[in-house]
Amino acid sequence: MLQRSRCQALWARVAAALLVGGCTHAALAQPGASDAAGDNEPAAVVCVSTSDIADTPDGWFERGRCAALAGRHVEAIAWFERILAIVDAPRTRLELARSLAAGGRYSEAADQFKAVLRSNPPEQVRAWVLAELGAIPTADLSASYVWRAGLGAVHDTNVNVGPRDANVTIFGLPFQLSDQSLGTADQGEVGWMGLERYQITPVGLLVVSARLDATNYITSHSQSYESLTVQAALKRPWANSLMTWSAGGRVVRQRNGAGQEGVFVTGTGTTGLGPDWVSSAALTAGQNRRYQSADANSTPLSAELTAQHRHGDGATLTVGVRSMRERFAADDQSHTDLTAFTAGEGPLRQLCGACGWSASASFTAARYWAKDMFFDRTRHDQLINALWSLTGPLTVASAEASATWHLSIEHSINRSTLELSRYDRTKLTLVSEWAF
Repeated sequence: MLQRSRCQALWARVAAALLVGGCTHAALAQPGASDAAGDNEPAAVVCVSTSDIADTPDGWFERGRCAALAGRHVEAIAWFERILAIVDAPRTRLELARSLAAGGRYSEAADQFKAVLRSNPPEQVRAWVLAELGAIPTADLSASYVWRAGLGAVHDTNVNVGPRDANVTIFGLPFQLSDQSLGTADQGEVGWMGLERYQITPVGLLVVSARLDATNYITSHSQSYESLTVQAALKRPWANSLMTWSAGGRVVRQRNGAGQEGVFVTGTGTTGLGPDWVSSAALTAGQNRRYQSADANSTPLSAELTAQHRHGDGATLTVGVRSMRERFAADDQSHTDLTAFTAGEGPLRQLCGACGWSASASFTAARYWAKDMFFDRTRHDQLINALWSLTGPLTVASAEASATWHLSIEHSINRSTLELSRYDRTKLTLVSEWAF
């Protein structure tokens, strides 16, 4: 079993290798560095003179960032704390945590990182926070828990993910779809609750989570559903890489009797390719059981390779390829597919220092090829998916707990050569979320 000091040193190297653009601090590797002016070398990114920056919360944030980049973390902490005295902004709290860690105030930094996790940040930001939390030399090894819950409303322009045109051609043959098969718009209520447990251990960071979701549509009752997801993941530093092993299960039940349950195991390795590039490889195996047809039970096995470019402000661009072999109980439904995709995600933006609103955006586009065993030939069906999302949480609580409004707009387009699979869908969701 690794000793604690060795474990923290590994986490520090992983943070330095994988987190870029203001997401790492040299003081993580060299704790206790002096914060006096002139004692530290300036950061690679140097701010211009701050004399013209406005004396507003937005200006205070810029002054704090400039001070942090120059290694003046005592000054940066003062600016960030000045903002948080007015409004609890997750983006500001994240920068405060980083400066506290770089300044050697590890216990306070850990508390601030945990507060950021409670604000339900985007997945990319959450991964960074967990890695940086693991790199703090004196981080508490005891388990931490975060309870989450949400309640809100949703407007969905295509509840059943169906095509818009009733006249379709399938493998050269014309078909007329019923009204029930076409895309249907509806509104409804959404709610969820979950629990996360994370703990820094001598062998890595252990994260265990469970979440129950429910969506109830007003008119399309058959499409309403409940789902339960349970997952455990161990993030283990190794050299300058991060290894992640995860296992879990998910159950989805629709009111019309459809649904499925499944389990999976995944192994992922991530390593830095340079100052701005990160690569990863993942292998996933699973077992799925469908409720309405035993012939649809399947055993998927997939492999994925990605390369990600991370910009200094936190934006990312990912390109990758994924191959999956899914074997069904009915052999003629088994297939092998290949997907090439690109994805981008904008940084967590603080829209204004005094209002506490932050925003993020992401997109995914993919092209898909599959071998159809039923027709005993390779289908060169090409599928392009695009996804845009925008979130704007408003934090109204303290560091110990958070209550936020979360607005998201999600739009997806599927343009397949198989007309039956084509659809357009937009989801507008407004949820009030709590975390403790």
